[in-house]
Amino acid sequence: ITVSTDLPLAGLRLRAIPADFHVRGDLDLRQNERLHRIGDGLRVEGSLTIGGRCKDPRWPRELPRGLHATDALAPLEALPEGLQVDRDLMLRGCHRLRRLPERMSIGRSLRIFGCRSLEALPTGLHVRGDLELGGRNSLSELPAGLRVDGDLRIQGGLLRSLPDDLQVKGKLELLACRHLEALPRADEHALGAGL
Repeated sequence: ITVSTDLPLAGLRLRAIPADFHVRGDLDLRQNERLHRIGDGLRVEGSLTIGGRCKDPRWPRELPRGLHATDALAPLEALPEGLQVDRDLMLRGCHRLRRLPERMSIGRSLRIFGCRSLEALPTGLHVRGDLELGGRNSLSELPAGLRVDGDLRIQGGLLRSLPDDLQVKGKLELLACRHLEALPRADEHALGAGL
């Protein structure tokens, strides 16, 4: 299936997105509280937003512990293999998502907020824009070979250390990272001047 424009699917009751789905604009999957599966091979030529709230949300009566009324639940357990997003990928409140796929491509920024079960990012992940990690998650370490062409901003979470081969071309911001025990050894190949 190919859609030649933006595809706003926010606030619906979708349970699944089919395999080999292609959107030539932005794909908006905010506030789809029943979305459990996205088929492999999803291609979005614009930005992809999964989870988070719409302007006129219909909240479930009870939110799981750790989520606030500003976060709409997204019960998605995995992102599809071969995911390709040409612009930005935003994940918010995907409370069952444990890891990102090894085979994925993000054209610009990756923003992850309130994905409390997230425990791993792919080894060798290359983010061509900014990488933001905020809210509760279960990441205790970042992957080896992580490269961020923009800024790396981490707020809160369980992160204990940063990899020695981390490359950040923009600013590195660490806010309220109470579990962080060590910074990587800085040399001309590692962290950018923003540290």
